[in-house]
Formats: sequence, C-alpha cells, structure tokens
Amino acid sequence: MTVYLANPLPPIIAGVGNAIWLLCVLLFPSEWRSLERIIKSVNVLYALFMMVAGFLVSIAVQVSSYLLEPSWGMVKALIINITLVANLIMALPILASLFTFARLYAVARRGKEAEVVIGELARKF
Repeated sequence: MTVYLANPLPPIIAGVGNAIWLLCVLLFPSEWRSLERIIKSVNVLYALFMMVAGFLVSIAVQVSSYLLEPSWGMVKALIINITLVANLIMALPILASLFTFARLYAVARRGKEAEVVIGELARKF
C-alpha cells in the first residue's frame, strides 16, 4: 500500500506506534493480556485505514478527471489534500499507543501512592 500511495509515512507511523507498544509491554508486563488485544485491534484498524486511504486517493484521481478543465496542478493539489486527510486518519497507531502508555503510567503511579497511604494507615492502627 505504501508503494501504491507513494508515501513512506505509513510504515514510519506503524513503526513508531509499535515501538511505543513495545515500551508499554516492557514497562508493564502484567498488563500483557489486555495490551495484546488492544495492539491487535489497533493494527487491524490501521490496515483498514490504509485501505480507506488508498480508496480516498483513487476517488480523488477519478473526481479530478471530471473537472471542467483539469490541469495537472489541480489534480496533484486534490490528491495531496486527500492524502493529508488520509494521513491524519492513519495517525491511529501513535495516538492509541501514546494514550495507552499514559493511562498505564497514571495507574501505576496512583497505585504506588495508594500503597504508601495504605502503609501509613496500617502503621497507625
């Protein structure tokens, strides 16, 4: 699909997103089962968005041929704009992995704070 779209951004996005997933798994190994389901779901959605992006680009090419006087500059501008929209849609792997990492970090941090508070309460009683 990258060759079809002539865009190196999708594998870069997937690589960065999967690197953040790997960091989540390494830092929070107890969450592997839930992370595995999320990772698989996000990667399936990413593949679907790749197909949608290809569809949007092909529709842009077809629509541009129906313009009254289609110039190559107008066709390229339309394709570039549709590709930018598709790239925004395809940012899912990075956004989902960052959100999950932030959520796991916050939960772990609050868990440690709760452990300290419970320890102090246990010492008082």
